[in-house]
Amino acid sequence: MGKILLTATNAMIFHFLVPHVEKLIEMGHQVDFASTNLEGYDDLLRSRISKLPVNLTYIHLERSPFKLSNYKGVADLKRIITKGNYDLIWTNEPVMSIATRLAACKVRKKGTKVVYMVHGFHFFDGSSKSSWGIYYPIERLMANFADYLITINKEDFIRGKTFGFKEVFYIHGVGLDTGRFRNATVNKIEKRKEIGVPQDAILLFSVGELGVRKNHEVVVRALGKLHDKNIHYAICGEGILEDYLKNLCKELDIADNVHFLGYHRDIPEICKSSDIYVFPSQREGLGISALEGMASGLPLVSSYINGIRDYTEEGVTGYTLQPYDVEGYAKAIRFLADNPKVRKMFGTYNMKSVQVFDICNTTKEISKIFNEILLK
Repeated sequence: MGKILLTATNAMIFHFLVPHVEKLIEMGHQVDFASTNLEGYDDLLRSRISKLPVNLTYIHLERSPFKLSNYKGVADLKRIITKGNYDLIWTNEPVMSIATRLAACKVRKKGTKVVYMVHGFHFFDGSSKSSWGIYYPIERLMANFADYLITINKEDFIRGKTFGFKEVFYIHGVGLDTGRFRNATVNKIEKRKEIGVPQDAILLFSVGELGVRKNHEVVVRALGKLHDKNIHYAICGEGILEDYLKNLCKELDIADNVHFLGYHRDIPEICKSSDIYVFPSQREGLGISALEGMASGLPLVSSYINGIRDYTEEGVTGYTLQPYDVEGYAKAIRFLADNPKVRKMFGTYNMKSVQVFDICNTTKEISKIFNEILLK
């Protein structure tokens, strides 16, 4: 068994990585955490991992790759890595992984294996020239500072193979508790009343930050075209575009049909109270919230880009579109709103097909990969 250092932001560890660490510990590995101290997550994270036999060290690191203060984070990581005598370093996310890989240069020469897990490259087929111009050369360069790459979508897997890693692995995401969504029970009448949606309305649902990447605007504009008072749209999320989107709804005269719910913990119950899951993102490493909609038995109306392509199929999971196709979103929503049997058909298929992304499967995938690497 090996001694492993996991580096990631607190948010990533808190939301996604703890089950994988639990599995690794169960198999006999020792795991330590090095993480950024993100306000709102540090106490929650400490509470969650307090029962695990791990050491958690906070480091100084900013989200922006251009912050000079990040040199402090690299120095922090060097001290942790030098003292830790690790067999394997598992790093996540662009800025954290760059700092970790730079800090691990000396120990890597002595045999410590460095694994970079990418949660979606910022460049992909169809992304902007600026994304390719900035992020592609950085990732190509930094590939020289890691031994192995783990990807969570097939496009990144194929592209990562050209970067010069010793080996590139593909896994089915970081894992989703599909049973939590599949088996959720809810009083639909009460839940709809709570969020302000009429009982007989067709309810579209999205979860995601109110920012450019999640692209909620295309659904709002599609509803503006439909102008059907019986179709409502609920969004769980917060972000810088909230006022813009609310004003747009007013301009399109659909303010009463779009519900900005903010942050919610009862996502499975809201999913079970909805009719259609919409997921119009511009970029996704995979897109966990769409998988949650599928696990709840909802049809998808989604964009068809990098990670989302891995689990969507036109006319099978629902309808797939280009991110800015307002007319296409309007037509797909209209058709599904008018055809409950089709919604049920897509939803039934989705509930079954999403099982490969379940946390039970992905924890096995990651632990198997690490065992293989440690034996090399």
